[in-house]
Amino acid sequence: MAQLQPPQDGTPSPAARAQGWARALGASAAGVGGPALFWWAHPFLGAVFAAVELGIVVFIVWSAVRGSPDEREGTFRLLRMVFGRPEPRAPESPPARAARPKRP
Repeated sequence: MAQLQPPQDGTPSPAARAQGWARALGASAAGVGGPALFWWAHPFLGAVFAAVELGIVVFIVWSAVRGSPDEREGTFRLLRMVFGRPEPRAPESPPARAARPKRP
């Protein structure tokens, strides 16, 4: 069988798309299955485990939305690492920043 080659226009190959779906399905199963397993063992443990998991997700989203620029960068680096994506290339030159008007 011939090996699938990625298209030249930058779109992901069908195999890469299938791998992405499998990864998302696995993460969802772990996110739901962990608390469900603990709930089955003992309802209080399931509730605590679900609350901790939810707290971690809220913390990551909060730091991505409301954190300082360094916290945002760290959050997005963490998400890239978790999802196995490479770091983006650095820009050729630093982007020009618009001058802020000084407050009186």
